[in-house]
Amino acid sequence: MLRLYRLKKRTGKFFLGPLDLFVAEGEYFVLLGPSGAGKTLLLEILAGFKQPDGGEILLDGRRIDNLPIQKRGIGYLCQGNTLFPHLTVRENISYGLRFRPFSKIQTDERVEQMARETGILHLLERKTEGLSGGERQRVALARMLVLEPACLLLDEPLTGLDAILKQDILGLLLELHSKGRTFIHVTHDPLEARAVASRIAIIEEGSITQEGPPHEFLIRPETEFAARFAGIRNFFHVEAAAAGNEISGERVSMRLIGRKDMPRLSVPASMIDGEGSMFMVIDQDMVKVHEWSRGISPKHNCLEGTVKAISPSYGAEAALIVDVGFEICASVTERNTFRKGSRVLICWPDEALTLYKGKNCN
Repeated sequence: MLRLYRLKKRTGKFFLGPLDLFVAEGEYFVLLGPSGAGKTLLLEILAGFKQPDGGEILLDGRRIDNLPIQKRGIGYLCQGNTLFPHLTVRENISYGLRFRPFSKIQTDERVEQMARETGILHLLERKTEGLSGGERQRVALARMLVLEPACLLLDEPLTGLDAILKQDILGLLLELHSKGRTFIHVTHDPLEARAVASRIAIIEEGSITQEGPPHEFLIRPETEFAARFAGIRNFFHVEAAAAGNEISGERVSMRLIGRKDMPRLSVPASMIDGEGSMFMVIDQDMVKVHEWSRGISPKHNCLEGTVKAISPSYGAEAALIVDVGFEICASVTERNTFRKGSRVLICWPDEALTLYKGKNCN
């Protein structure tokens, strides 16, 4: 479907790429990253608004990076959607069809069919300036899709919408995608990405650092950046400590790479997969926090620490950040039990641990 070969672009001090990427036909592909990572720049290159400095873009086997915008077969829904306020909804949707060899009857049929699909048939004769944010986004989607692009680019399509409208538009996007359309959706919101994506790529400072199905990021993030975007707080780069520090034949002492003076983490020897470094994830929902008292003799997987922060919470659950020499996050249901600065004991079972060799392990 859409394939990028060594695509690159320099703008000022920022460098995008070189990127190699493939998006299959009918896929809902999400590009996830923070502001300034290069997401919108990449979409602008794909759409034809900016030219790359090198590389190739192929759509259905046809090279398109040297073609003008109108001949690429790509639709681009930019932030702000830029509807024409002096035109009706019908005129906005049909605007691009003026350059197609359709009769008025054919044009009306296509517009009304797309308005029906996007749930705005009742708005066709209204001007766009009086529409709500969700209605405007539906009109913008209809205006792009009526041209039947081979691929539709969505640049932060939920920006400026409240929580209810976001759910509404997400549902519409999934419904439109279910008809076989190919979407490339850009967002900085990991929850939004996981709600719609069949595959996600994380972009960081102009480079794609990991791509795969959404569940992969939850269990095997490849960088701390990817872990944060997956909502994983307890992500560590570790290696086995020297043999003399091994706790027993059945357990191994692990140290955080680059933090030699930090406390060791105990893991079952059966979890160690060969030599070298590994990534460790500790499930914050399985981490328990106890009030500290003198005379405690903690076993493995227990460390003394100080509550550094308590996150804002919706409902009963909150996240405690505990400094044990490094930071560990724990989910707690009784937020008021702990105070910032409290001395605590933090523990977790072996079942909370995931250790794996990542491609970025050295």
